[in-house]
Amino acid sequence: MAKLAHVGELVEKLVGEDLTITEASERLDEIDAMPSPWGVLTYALSFVLVGVGFAGLTQGNLLDALISGLLSLAVYIIVVISDKVGGRFADALPFVSAYFAGVCAAGVNIFIPEINHTLVTLSAIVILIPGFMVSAGIIEIVENHVVVGSARLMAGLVYLIKQFTGAWLGIATIGIFWTSENNVNVLLASGDQTGIYIAFLFIGLCIAYQTLLRDFIWVLTSCTFSYGVVIISSNLLSADLGILFGAIAAGIFANLWVRATGRPTSIVLIPAITVLVSGSIGFRGMMVVAAGQTEQGGDQITQMFVVALAISAGLLVSNTIIRPKITL
Repeated sequence: MAKLAHVGELVEKLVGEDLTITEASERLDEIDAMPSPWGVLTYALSFVLVGVGFAGLTQGNLLDALISGLLSLAVYIIVVISDKVGGRFADALPFVSAYFAGVCAAGVNIFIPEINHTLVTLSAIVILIPGFMVSAGIIEIVENHVVVGSARLMAGLVYLIKQFTGAWLGIATIGIFWTSENNVNVLLASGDQTGIYIAFLFIGLCIAYQTLLRDFIWVLTSCTFSYGVVIISSNLLSADLGILFGAIAAGIFANLWVRATGRPTSIVLIPAITVLVSGSIGFRGMMVVAAGQTEQGGDQITQMFVVALAISAGLLVSNTIIRPKITL
């Protein structure tokens, strides 16, 4: 997001004729070479925060959250290696990271039977799950950009399938030598800890998306606002309508923000939509199917598309209520 913010400023200057094409090209190269604004250690911490926060908010126990944080750090190391090596290893990142998380989670489950190894695996890789890509693909298709939308949707689904295959094989590898059951009702987090997990998740997402410090509070506000609308609407109406109204809230906030600042909408919109995590529902559905619970897993996979459609409809409604300013 940091580079996107700088590119947005560059476009504004170019449109305003404050820069020549040559100067803009040179500036674009400088932006591309910019390091992360948060540094290596802070970026690694963001993976841990997201893993811990997600595990805590999805009915995981305290051990689930702690182990998810450790495995998220290991996944970050795999991501760094993937960026350095590139090539086929980069293409295999979703499979390799999920396989590693699955093996480790199932292995730890042998010694600590109180953990839910499926939830821990999901939490460790949730930051890589392409939930927004699936939703963005559906939005493109609804707006008659069928080719682009279909490409995004299929890319998201293929990435998700790679992750599922890796996680399932990882857990199955340990299952060859040891069979265990998931336990989800031990050391459950109390309501007092929910706020901590939410803070971990939102702050982790802000850093993971490399948000500039000047935009940090706005991204946090966007995530909190949309998530709050989801919770209230879900309690008053239904979970699906909660997602719909949450997406509407995120879209309206982003459109108002871009009109006030002139910076790219995606800076505050993508983290807020990521909180709605349609991709993680599909991942859990695939894992449930793999465990033999076909009907329940099929329902969750269907629910992923329902959530993605709700997000898409919400963003379309928000753009109708407040016409978006054209940005990156």
